[in-house]
Amino acid sequence: MKKKLKKILYVILILCLLVAASVIWVYVDPTNTFHKAIEEKMAEIVVSGQNVGVPPKYISFNERKFQTAYIEKVHTRDHVLAMGSGRIKYIRNNMFPNKKFHNAAVNGATLEDFVTLYYFYKERDLLPDKIILALDHWIIDAKPYYSYWHVYSAAHKDAVDQMGFKNQKTIDINGDGKHFWENARAARTKEIFSMDFLLMSVSRLFAGRSIFPRTVYPTREENTRSGLYIWLADGSMASEETPWSVEELRKLIATVDDGVPPLDNLDKGRLKDLEMLLNIMKKDGVVVELLMAPVHPDTYKKWIVEDKKGVIKAEEMFLQLAKRNNLKICGSFDPAKVSLAENEFQNWINPHESALRQILSSCNES
Repeated sequence: MKKKLKKILYVILILCLLVAASVIWVYVDPTNTFHKAIEEKMAEIVVSGQNVGVPPKYISFNERKFQTAYIEKVHTRDHVLAMGSGRIKYIRNNMFPNKKFHNAAVNGATLEDFVTLYYFYKERDLLPDKIILALDHWIIDAKPYYSYWHVYSAAHKDAVDQMGFKNQKTIDINGDGKHFWENARAARTKEIFSMDFLLMSVSRLFAGRSIFPRTVYPTREENTRSGLYIWLADGSMASEETPWSVEELRKLIATVDDGVPPLDNLDKGRLKDLEMLLNIMKKDGVVVELLMAPVHPDTYKKWIVEDKKGVIKAEEMFLQLAKRNNLKICGSFDPAKVSLAENEFQNWINPHESALRQILSSCNES
């Protein structure tokens, strides 16, 4: 009798442990297996025509996953699409009256991002009428510094194979790039049966990270004074108040590393692939307009010392590229060439919305 009782107690104990583990898994859900990923939720809100409020604790969401989720969920073409780094995140739909606009900027955008995002749009038959392609000097660096694009490396490999790029290095991983989110969901489902998943759930539970509140949500706010980071319904980011005065920003630029590595060698092979992408866009019937967003005057002066950042050489190469392909190119990395003062910048490299509006407006009038 005692042996049977012990067995029953052991079974009950095991069942209780399994139930407790399951509750922890579902409650904390560190990989969003049981709840939509933040990026998917953001895309749903944007596609519905609403602004997204992002609490500070979730600001590290993956922008590339957000953009791919948007492409998966949107069902109508955008008239105008802006692609580039976070330096153009303030380009708005009101700069294009009577046009459906989406800002697909991602931090540290590279040529690999351009190729992959364009591939996603093309595969889903969602190519826009016009693409504003914002160029940064690092996209033709022989040793690309930014590797954020690895999140959709399978799709990048598919794009390179199908479109025939010669100088794009790919990462050989398993997975069908066309079905990015389907693969991601399947991978997350498999994770729930792993010990790593349980340990991660327990650690987050004791760290006070539960599902309440666990996500982003629609908001009517259009500025960041509410304490939220705001992504507008057009994919752009709501303007933030500059946290520094003109004098403080000058001191910051003079003393702090801007995070952009010196570009010792600009790669003509990568430039050829950029030109190939532009030709593919033109063949697909997409109007392409190139943009070079300026950096803060003091940053530009700092960068052109022996041109270690490569901005002068890169700008010359981009201007020649536009001329060869009969494309309009707006702006300049040099703020003096587009008549921008120090107070037209959010920080050392990001121009304000008003500055971007001025550049695009002047370019389209010429």
